[in-house]
Amino acid sequence: MAGSPDADLDDGSDFTRLIKVLNREENIDALSPLIAAIGDEAEEIEFSNTAIGIDTNILLKLSKRKEAEDVFDYLGSNHQPPLILPGQAVQEFWNNQLNAIQTRADKLARKFEDFSDELDKFGEDFGDFAPVIKEKLNVFSAEHGHIFDKATIHKTLKLLEVLKEKSSVPFVPRSAFKEIVEIRFSTKTPPGFKDDGDGDFFIWADFLYGLKAAQSEGTNFTRAVLVTDDKKPDWSRKGRAHPILVSEAQAYLGVPFELWSQDKLIAEVEKSTSSE
Repeated sequence: MAGSPDADLDDGSDFTRLIKVLNREENIDALSPLIAAIGDEAEEIEFSNTAIGIDTNILLKLSKRKEAEDVFDYLGSNHQPPLILPGQAVQEFWNNQLNAIQTRADKLARKFEDFSDELDKFGEDFGDFAPVIKEKLNVFSAEHGHIFDKATIHKTLKLLEVLKEKSSVPFVPRSAFKEIVEIRFSTKTPPGFKDDGDGDFFIWADFLYGLKAAQSEGTNFTRAVLVTDDKKPDWSRKGRAHPILVSEAQAYLGVPFELWSQDKLIAEVEKSTSSE
């Protein structure tokens, strides 16, 4: 068995089954999700029956939203199905995002604000370029503004406390997937073929493994959702999850899988809380 810690292992365990699904040693239905994606078909499933996973990029970005407190309160008190924070996301959060905030936030914030102020003062001298520059700055601020905001750190800590209390943080054994990761990358199997590292793959593997562990412990859910703002085609196109990801989740977990943006999560929380 490629990538398995024991080539003779065939005990039907959750871990063994995950290897088989991700290595195509177990059949998956790849065509049905493709048809559904092209036809824009979607099942109507109650949010209250939805297991939720949180990707790295959501940890900071969600904390910056004005709706953050409502989402945190819902996840902390009302949400009953599994809440998963892939172990890989914890590593990436520290490596790629929190570290940048701690070391460069104040300096970047001052420069960004100074440049914006100067642009407002002398905008007319730039002629046609002023609106273009301002628009680009606004886009940059919307995408990366969370690294400037110290208050975001405090909200992020609240989210992490909720996750510590309510979520599981699964890790799959890394060495067991070494060969599988290489094969999937060379065949452009999602997720992760748009990146140099293996982080996206382990986000996915940790997420699936954590949900299967919850099922094995008797927890029921009828849909699995990973919340991410990663819009690369190795994850999704126009909000629809890559059909292969849907196929793997269906084969391993027996439930539909969707990718949601933070906007979608916020909307579902608002709809759920308003109907109570």
